[in-house]
Amino acid sequence: MWKLSCPNSRFASTLSLTGAVVALAAAVALAQAPAGKQSSRLKAQYAQIPLTFEANQGQTASQAQFLARSRGTIVFLTARGMVVKTKQGAVGMRFAGATAAPAAQGRQAVASPVHYWLGSGLVSVRSYRKVDFAKIYPGVGVTYYGHDGQVEFDLKLAPHASPAAVQMAFRGASPYLGADGSLTLAHGVSLRTPLAYQSVNGRRHAVRVQYRLLPDDRVGLVVGAYDANRTLIVDPILAFASLLGGTSYNQANAVAVDSKGNGYVAGFTISTDFPVQSAFQAKDAPGSFSTSSNDAFVTEISADGKSLIYSTYLGGNGDDEATGIAVDSTGAAYVTGFTNSTNFPTTAAVPPIQAANAGGYDAFVTKFAVGGAKLDYSTYLGGTGDDKAAAIAVDPQGEAFITGTTSSTDFPVSATAPQKTMAGKTDAFVAGISAAGTSTLYATYLGGSDIDNGNAIAVDQTGNVVVGGATASTNFPVTAGAHQPQIGGNFDGFIAMIPRAGTSIGWATYLGGSGADAINAVTVDTADNVYVAGSTNSSNLFCPFSSCASSFAGNGDAFVAKFNSSGSQLVWGAYLGAAPSGVATAIAVDSTDDVYIAGYTSSASLPATSNATQNTPGGAVDGFLAKLGPAGPNSANPFLFYSYLGGRENDAVNGMGIDANGDIDLVGTTSSNNFPVTAGTFQTSLNSSTDAFVARYVVAAQGVFSPPAMGFPAQAPTVKSAAQTVTFTNGGELALIIKSITTTGPYSETDTCSANNSTLQPTQSCTISVVFTPTATGTQNGTLVITDNSPSGSETLPLSGSGGDFSVSVTPINQTIAAGASASFEVDLAPATGYTGVVKLSCTGIGTTQNATCTPSPASLTMNGTSTSIATMTVTTTVRPAIVPWFSAPPSGPWFWIALFGLALALTGAIYGLRMRGMRRRVGWVGTAVLLGLSFAAAGCGGKTTNQGTPAGNYSLTFTGTAGQATHSQKVNLTVN
Repeated sequence: MWKLSCPNSRFASTLSLTGAVVALAAAVALAQAPAGKQSSRLKAQYAQIPLTFEANQGQTASQAQFLARSRGTIVFLTARGMVVKTKQGAVGMRFAGATAAPAAQGRQAVASPVHYWLGSGLVSVRSYRKVDFAKIYPGVGVTYYGHDGQVEFDLKLAPHASPAAVQMAFRGASPYLGADGSLTLAHGVSLRTPLAYQSVNGRRHAVRVQYRLLPDDRVGLVVGAYDANRTLIVDPILAFASLLGGTSYNQANAVAVDSKGNGYVAGFTISTDFPVQSAFQAKDAPGSFSTSSNDAFVTEISADGKSLIYSTYLGGNGDDEATGIAVDSTGAAYVTGFTNSTNFPTTAAVPPIQAANAGGYDAFVTKFAVGGAKLDYSTYLGGTGDDKAAAIAVDPQGEAFITGTTSSTDFPVSATAPQKTMAGKTDAFVAGISAAGTSTLYATYLGGSDIDNGNAIAVDQTGNVVVGGATASTNFPVTAGAHQPQIGGNFDGFIAMIPRAGTSIGWATYLGGSGADAINAVTVDTADNVYVAGSTNSSNLFCPFSSCASSFAGNGDAFVAKFNSSGSQLVWGAYLGAAPSGVATAIAVDSTDDVYIAGYTSSASLPATSNATQNTPGGAVDGFLAKLGPAGPNSANPFLFYSYLGGRENDAVNGMGIDANGDIDLVGTTSSNNFPVTAGTFQTSLNSSTDAFVARYVVAAQGVFSPPAMGFPAQAPTVKSAAQTVTFTNGGELALIIKSITTTGPYSETDTCSANNSTLQPTQSCTISVVFTPTATGTQNGTLVITDNSPSGSETLPLSGSGGDFSVSVTPINQTIAAGASASFEVDLAPATGYTGVVKLSCTGIGTTQNATCTPSPASLTMNGTSTSIATMTVTTTVRPAIVPWFSAPPSGPWFWIALFGLALALTGAIYGLRMRGMRRRVGWVGTAVLLGLSFAAAGCGGKTTNQGTPAGNYSLTFTGTAGQATHSQKVNLTVN
């Protein structure tokens, strides 16, 4: 993790680059086996690397101010960088151009010093979990610490300091930038892909960041835009969910996750056809105690949930159940549980600690080699009573630690055990197993005079063991200064720390109120703070140390609590449930101290968050996953994430695993045939009435459509619909990079997403407008697909619509009218397939050439999708008029009379001109006749006629409705007399 504090115009905030670390591969091995961070009977275990840094007091070269050692590998911290020295060679990294840094300061001192014999004599050297260099550039500091087998460092930039100033130069290696954004150096040393986020008001906000190769084997950073005012919505995404089981009962109890993201699942089955792959034990062992005896199973499932890497039975002729699992840095799995088999598989090459069952149920501890095909060691552990292991944790040296419950008075405790005899009806027990599996490091009872159960175990940064469970003993061995020195009710939870040597109880405390309380899960953070989860009937579980009964649901409530590293102070506590009941079965803490809690509930009113993957219960009992910030819940924002997980029947989360990226695996049991499995996973349907399941949640970018689907009303073919808008939001924690936006079917889109440079920061949104243009009638579906960098690789919005249609009918079909009259026809348009578009109306068969008109009223109709729409077609005809005298209809134009008068004058002049020839009398008569003829002609012209009228006859008319390519007509007959 690199942490950057960047400026803002209003205030300074924190920008963190997560995951950019110096990762030492297995061949380099700062630590060969990560420790289990938490475990319980139904819990998983997590890797923890208690890497510490020694102050240099002359035991190495003076340039190194601190150094860390592990199995032949040494890391030296200098004022300007660090050097990693392995058996293969050395790689140096320095901050190029760094200023002269002040002396380093160690933080979180380790209690036990390291001793050296130097020239001056015996020197005691202090060790620290963290080392600060306050100023490597102006305004830039760096903190180194160990986590999960790696040296990590946080860069701290003061306000107005620029990330661009940071450059890393390498010696002894040329950096190679991988496709996944990581840097490969040399000798097994690499820098993982950086992840960036901002810290704003205690919440994280993701920021894009990547390495940039520079000349001279230097590497810089490219940091994307960030907003110091933005509040992050934390959204674990359900990346996959798969079922796992045969045709009889199957139950998963615990899960662990390796550095590759593969999940290791442990539980039990009575199925004779449980899926096996590369198995150590390919068939179940028939039981002599029962015809339906249990066999344990161990399964490694791929990081994408699609395949089994190995899957095997583990058991003998009796009942065998695996209750806990841990995995080391090599991929070897450590399994614990209990068996009453007399032939449980032990190893011959590695002599077991206890070769035979001592009586009743015995605990077992088995280490699987990488690949699962053989055992590195396997042993019984127990006395003549019943001994049932519930959980396992593993430290960096490969030493395994288990806890459970025993009724054996002869449990094989060690000579230096802090409690050598059983004190009550049952006692918890704690035992350490050597890395070779051939001896116990220690074994002890833990309990008082009544019932005591060991349920959960974790290993802290210095190898101490923290155990959680439940007790009815009023004299449980609590220590001075404990948070709660006395039992609060008839059954309380307890927490105890056993130092690495196993010879004493470091501290122990009750945790309980006036009702019944039990701790089912425990984990620790890098500062050795202790986190527990379980169930309670006490309304005063945390009172008066923390909140009292303000949110107690009653009838059994899940809870979570945080203690300091000495068990003397309850830092915070919280109820998790809602009536009627809930049980927390698993807990984990990520690298930034966010807390995850899982379990099961019968409540229908959990406070599911808006980013939940399932915000309502599926059945009577559902699993749940909750997430809290480092400070616990608050009234304004109690949970960062809270979600159900389940189908219509009963579902329970029994175990949880977490990897270095903060991705979560949940395992449990389901009887739901609609459990929310994902496509392409190993098993997508139930094989029996109850199957195991594996579900992975990832903290990542995730696109969310709102609304989640889009439907269009029926639209006429080829006609574009009105646009509908969908909002696309990044509901995840990392930046969402949009690669493409496409549509299928008769749909098209325009969007604003490119306005954000195709990248959406957490909570940021863009809008997409979709238009539907059907190509035919009937249903026409499609999709809007956005490909991006989310875990699924894309998000799909279903699109639905239909090409609409309509029918036309006309009444009456036949009409007869006289010329000059009008005829009216009713046109009925009935929608089909829910059509709601506009239909235009027209008429053919009679028109201006027949001196008639055909007019629709209205000219178009908008369909409502359900009922008939009505229009009227009106046909209007005209009549042919008779000829009338000119005086009844005199010519209306003046030019006729002007021409007639001019002609009369001309003829009169001609008559007078002919009198010399004695023709006056004859021509005069001729002129008079011409004038009279013209007058009669004028009268015969009568008035001007402009309309010839509609001819009589039979007409075939066609009334038509048109919408896009959809056209429908109806013919009628019209007779004009």
